[in-house]
Amino acid sequence: MTPDDARRNTPAEAGFAAALQKNKEAAAAVEDVALELGVVHAVLSTEIAKVDTKVDATDEIHTAIDRTEALEAKLSETAEKMDEVNAALEAQRASSPPPPNTGK
Repeated sequence: MTPDDARRNTPAEAGFAAALQKNKEAAAAVEDVALELGVVHAVLSTEIAKVDTKVDATDEIHTAIDRTEALEAKLSETAEKMDEVNAALEAQRASSPPPPNTGK
């Protein structure tokens, strides 16, 4: 068994790996929501631009459209930060020393 194998078989490593996997899944979900919200924003912006020429759109509609844009940007930033954290955690895991050999 190599030192890397010994490290991978510890309960701490198993817990760390599970947490990292869940964080990756959460980051992917946040990214998916950000992309979907971006599509919603684009559709609303396009459609309200068409309607604006015919009737006055309410301030609430414009506020909601602006809010979708802000939320999409915030979600995208959060997904990027989560990706950075995941990369840092993986790098830390790869560079951490194996547990000491207790001779058991």
